[in-house]
Formats: sequence, structure tokens, C-alpha cells
Amino acid sequence: MYHDSFDDNQEEILDTLHKAFMDAAQYITPMNVSSTITLFKELGRKEQASSMLKRYLEVHAADPQIFNLRNQPFSDRVSDPDVIEAFRAKYAAFKNVPDPEGILSRIAESKSWNPEEILFLSALPVDKYYEMLKSSKGHDLRNIISALLLFDNIATNDPNYKEIPRRAKEALRRIGLESKINALRVKSYGVEVDSEVPPIQENAAKTGEN
Repeated sequence: MYHDSFDDNQEEILDTLHKAFMDAAQYITPMNVSSTITLFKELGRKEQASSMLKRYLEVHAADPQIFNLRNQPFSDRVSDPDVIEAFRAKYAAFKNVPDPEGILSRIAESKSWNPEEILFLSALPVDKYYEMLKSSKGHDLRNIISALLLFDNIATNDPNYKEIPRRAKEALRRIGLESKINALRVKSYGVEVDSEVPPIQENAAKTGEN
């Protein structure tokens, strides 16, 4: 739309770009963030540029490396000063990155939390939830799952509260797909596995039977 004509359609282009950015911020590269923010500022939409940058920071709140421009491909093309400063500050803040397992264990015990913890947990990638659930055992595992699913019952308009159990259930669903016994385990937490899962292996006494 931007490159395909010389039509006077600035507002239409910016409206479309803004919606696309806000909907898919988690998939946008730092280079494209920089160019998009610069475009919006140059065309008189500074407030939207700020809100888009804020959205990007929130979506990637649990991913420190994306803000480390030294390790990003084409980092030399990240030229917008507001983006560079926001990324620098965000990456520096990760020196005190919270421990998700510790947060969830405390939530399970106290049934209390703060807004920063909700924002952090809602942005934690599904892969991280998967790793955390797979590595936890016994009481620790039950505490973590209890805390994650607790947010399903919170009455609020804040979408971050629903994003936490959504990501947790996606991780549980992935675990359930690994075996029939795991499918039964995650079902006890309200997670149904629809696809075929590998059968439970027969015991050694039956492996030689025809």
C-alpha cells in the first residue's frame, strides 16, 4: 500500500499500519520497529508512535535479548533515537529480571501480586512456560499450575490477566501431546488434547509378543 502508488492515502496507510503493528508486535523485528516509529513521527502521529513503542516493550517484557541491539541482525538500521533509548533502558533493566517460578510460588501461597508481576507473566513466552512446567516436580509443580490458572477466575477488563492462563494452557497442551499419560495429566487441569498422542509403551514383558 505504501510503495504501490502515489495516491494521496496517507491516513489510510497509517491507520492500517498502526492496527497491524499493535496486533502483531510480538513478530516485528527491531529494525522494522525503528522504521515504523520514524515514519509515524515524520507524518505527524507522534502520540501513536509512542503508543506503538510502548506496546512493543510490553509484548517483549520477558525477552531481554531482543533489546540487546548489539546482538540483533541489521542493528545498524535501528536509527530512531527514541527506539534506541527505549531499548537501551529496557535491556539495562533486565539486570534485575524477576524469577517466574519464584513469583508463581509466592502467588500460589499468598494469592497476591503486583501489576509489574502481571505484566511480566503475561509476556513470558509459551516456551518458557513449557520449560518451567517440565522441569518442576511435586509440590512446586502444583503450586506453579495453581497460580497460573488462578487468573482464569479474576474478574477484570485487563487482558494481561487472561493472557497468563492462555499461555500456560498452551504449554500444558504441548506437554499433553507428548504422551497419553501426559494427556491425562493435563486434562485434570482442564486442558483437553484433541490430537493423537503417542501410545503408552507396553511393559517389557509384552514387547516380545507377536
